[in-house]
Amino acid sequence: EHSRLLMLVDYDTLPPLVDGKPDESSDHSDAVQPSHNNRNMDTTRQRLLATTLRFVMTLESLDVDAMLAVRSSTCLHHMCCPSFRNYSITNDQTREAFPQWKSTITKYKFGILDDSQTLVDEQARKVMIRAETAAETTVGDYNNEYIFILRMTQDCNAVDEIWEFYDTISLRDFHQRLEAGHVPIGVDAPAPFTTTVSPAAL
Repeated sequence: EHSRLLMLVDYDTLPPLVDGKPDESSDHSDAVQPSHNNRNMDTTRQRLLATTLRFVMTLESLDVDAMLAVRSSTCLHHMCCPSFRNYSITNDQTREAFPQWKSTITKYKFGILDDSQTLVDEQARKVMIRAETAAETTVGDYNNEYIFILRMTQDCNAVDEIWEFYDTISLRDFHQRLEAGHVPIGVDAPAPFTTTVSPAAL
């Protein structure tokens, strides 16, 4: 089920093999012994992608403890859709509001839409992914597409900030169905979920 997600992990390019062992001839010395800087960049990239994979898998799990475990204690999650509504939430606000959202879901899938469009910025410790969700809810099907930009902690092992962009038409339709069913959710839910924090600059 998660085979598409696992494609995110970008392992080092291996040197040529001779009889099952790396070819250490002079012709391949650059491949066998990459520079120290390249090794550091590869390690950073791997950590960024591994943390991204954990982020995606925990979102699909709908396990709020797992979702927050991959985030730093000060992580902010920014919902970035000016045509709908901008707001940002903390881990505590996510934990408090999530059960309400989860209670509307009867079946849920979340994953990477296109691995080839995943972008990694090692220096900024950021990863951008294009994702999709397909859910069956108490008010009908909900499908949407997203762009997530994740900024990681210094060690690249946790998500420190999240910027989420999504299809507002799909979300508006879903909210209208929730309102018709008298189900408060998301930005329409009671505080503290609606608490707004000014998003940091990308």
